[in-house]
Amino acid sequence: TIFHTLVKAKMLYGTSAVTEGSLGTIGVVVEDQQGGNQGFGECGRVDLHKKRNCCCMCCFNCTQPGNIGEMMVIYGTPTGNSLSRTCIIGPDWVCTAIAMALFIGPGVVWVKLVAFKLHVVMGFFGALILVVTVVSFALTSFSDPGMVLKQPVLKENSSTDGLLACTRCNIYRKPGTIHCSECDICIEGLDHHCPWTGKCIGRKNILYFRVFLGMVCVFLIAVVASVIVYGSVEM
Repeated sequence: TIFHTLVKAKMLYGTSAVTEGSLGTIGVVVEDQQGGNQGFGECGRVDLHKKRNCCCMCCFNCTQPGNIGEMMVIYGTPTGNSLSRTCIIGPDWVCTAIAMALFIGPGVVWVKLVAFKLHVVMGFFGALILVVTVVSFALTSFSDPGMVLKQPVLKENSSTDGLLACTRCNIYRKPGTIHCSECDICIEGLDHHCPWTGKCIGRKNILYFRVFLGMVCVFLIAVVASVIVYGSVEM
């Protein structure tokens, strides 16, 4: 049972704190004997790894999905109060799927029926633009925007003086860290919540987002220019 698993975890790793996670899942924080936070996550079952001291959804070697706030974490390795090597789907994933289809579908048609018919160089150039656009969009949509992991209790110490507390996440927010009500998680360097990427744009994915915006502009210019040239040649 979960109770016996937690008792066993406490005996192996030290103290463990349990809190109710989102969507009926369970969040676990495991601390070592020195009181250091070894990892936090939310998962449908408690499965603590002896070497990594983290719950299954947070372990890079275990890809069982879980939720942090409204985010669905496919995999991720806990690093302090954040995750590294992540694949995260935001709450607006339907919009992300629609946007991806709108880029890939018409983009492939344009490259095949317009760009390559104009010139082979234009065809490869158009394909390159499309690939970079889709990849930058995917990196924006599936990477960590800068989540600060939720904690079971709000801990005060000298380093939290002057910082604002987030009672939803039980953390003290550094300057520039803002709680997103859509994602239900605090985001470092929050710029805005973008429904088309499915999640927030924050410190860790804003570079991908800027590359994506630049490539969209280049892509649209290339499409309009090539269609005009193709139309004049056909006439």
